[in-house]
Amino acid sequence: MKLTLETKRLLLRPFREEDAEAVFYGWASDPEVTRYLTWNTHENIETTKYVLGEWLKEYEQPERLNFAIELKSTGQLIGGIDVVGYHNGVPVIGYNLAKKYWNCGYMTEACRC
Repeated sequence: MKLTLETKRLLLRPFREEDAEAVFYGWASDPEVTRYLTWNTHENIETTKYVLGEWLKEYEQPERLNFAIELKSTGQLIGGIDVVGYHNGVPVIGYNLAKKYWNCGYMTEACRC
């Protein structure tokens, strides 16, 4: 589903092909950020481009909620958040955030959105 959400500081929007470099250099290639994710650290940008392409195809599914997290003040892509499944009808959220933006309250803000 292609949906855009907005908070005071963030824009949650669908990923785009041109996000590949920001995703790779921002968090997908960082083992500390990807440590507990369901996918492995990306070794090269080609992997990120491939994965991003798969995410874009998933937007055709109406129940698929996967958002890029962008700072409204700068337009910088800082992470991602998505519904990875459901437990007893309640959404289970997965997320990642570039290390530079940890401990700033961004993910709490995104989750509340």
